[in-house]
Amino acid sequence: MKIKSLLIMSLFPIIGFAQENRPHECKADEMMKKHFELHPKAKADYENFERYTKDFIKKGDQTEIR
Repeated sequence: MKIKSLLIMSLFPIIGFAQENRPHECKADEMMKKHFELHPKAKADYENFERYTKDFIKKGDQTEIR
């Protein structure tokens, strides 16, 4: 009985420590904003590429596949 209680009591600090660790959140949006603030041309290139991709998809939906 003493061994079981000792084992259980030794696990409590480990369980408490494990719950304090929080997962890291993705910082992609923040990093992109910082990058675009430092490099405005990169933002313009990114936006142009997004427009091109959307137009390409729209045109692709209208073409027939033979």
